[in-house]
Amino acid sequence: MAHRRPPFIPLRFQAFMKPIFELASRFAAAAAATAMLVACTSNEPLVTPATYADDAGTTARVRIALMQDERWRTADLQITTEGGIVQITGNAPADSDLGEAELQKLVHQIDGVQATDIDLD
Repeated sequence: MAHRRPPFIPLRFQAFMKPIFELASRFAAAAAATAMLVACTSNEPLVTPATYADDAGTTARVRIALMQDERWRTADLQITTEGGIVQITGNAPADSDLGEAELQKLVHQIDGVQATDIDLD
């Protein structure tokens, strides 16, 4: 098989196309930068590793406090924390008349809790 040479491109054509290619590459770079800026702007709060670790620590402290309190030890609760806001859902202990107010009072004493969202059945 014979080796083919690339087609000859006249210098006039190369000189004519150079500004067009430069303009196209600048446009592509600007479009990529704009796309990255738009993708990075969001209304949701930025969750950093430090924030995630703080929330995990707050959740752990709430779980420990509830396990140490005999009134809430048998409760079936799901606990999550996001941005310092502790969300607790589940069932209060069946053999007690404990409610959301008592739980909120207990949880607000824990370090790292900024607010609570409690929904007990």
